[in-house]
Amino acid sequence: MKTKILFTIGLFFISIVSFSQVFENVDYISPENQGIIAIKKGEEWSFIDTMGNTLVDFRNDLVVISNSDGKYPLMVNNRCLIKKKVDDMFLYGFIDKSGTLVIEPQFVYATSFKDGKAIILKKITEKIGENKVLGKNVISTKLEEYVIDTSGKTIKFLSSRNYIPKRVGAKSQLKINSKFISNNIIGVKDRNNKWILYKI
Repeated sequence: MKTKILFTIGLFFISIVSFSQVFENVDYISPENQGIIAIKKGEEWSFIDTMGNTLVDFRNDLVVISNSDGKYPLMVNNRCLIKKKVDDMFLYGFIDKSGTLVIEPQFVYATSFKDGKAIILKKITEKIGENKVLGKNVISTKLEEYVIDTSGKTIKFLSSRNYIPKRVGAKSQLKINSKFISNNIIGVKDRNNKWILYKI
C-alpha cells in the first residue's frame, strides 16, 4: 500500500513537471519555422525549439524581419541575422541556432538566407588621391552587393554604386537593389530602375 502511494505521488510530481511553464511574461510568439520559434520579452528576443528548449538566450541584437504573419527574427538555413553598432553605424552578420557567431558583423546590410544564399551590401572605401592644400586623402566610397553562402563565402558579385559616406549611418537602413526570384535566379535593379536577371 505504501509503495502504491509513493508511486502515485511520483506520478503526480512528474505530471507537474511535464506541464510546467517554460516562459512567463512573453510579449510575442512567432509561428514555428524550420522547427524554431522566436519569442520576445521586452526589447529582447530568444529562440526555442518545438519542445520548449532554449536554443538562443534572450538578446537585443537579433534583426527583426517583416513577414506576412508578423515581424520577428528569422532562423533560416541555421542562420539568423544580427546587428552590431560600430562607430555610429550598424554592421550585420549571422549566428547559428546555438547562438554561435558564424559570420562576423561586417556588412552595411544583409537579407536573411534563402536556400543557402543571402544578399549582402558591403561598403568599399578606396583612396583615389590626396588634397595637398587641405592635407587630406581623397576617398571614394562604393556600395557593392554580393550573394554569399552560409559560411560567408562570396558566390556572385551583383552590383556597385557610388555612395556618400555621411549617409551610411546607423539611422538609415540602406536598400538592397537585388532580390531572389528562385533558387537559381536573382534579379538586380539597375540605375534606370530596370531589372536584370542572373543565373547563380
